[in-house]
Amino acid sequence: MRKLFLKNKKGFITVTEIVILTVIVGILAIVILNSTTKTMQNNFEEHIKPEIQRDLWANQ
Repeated sequence: MRKLFLKNKKGFITVTEIVILTVIVGILAIVILNSTTKTMQNNFEEHIKPEIQRDLWANQ
């Protein structure tokens, strides 16, 4: 059976390391996307939505 972690490995990335890095990058991407979405939603609720409502009310 093949060992997952080779102690005498030099310079090459193993499949296990690629999988671990992919998982870490995926988790970071989800966290960044989630925080960006919340920021955009809060910005819309606080700034853009009142302006749209004001403009719609003024045009009636």
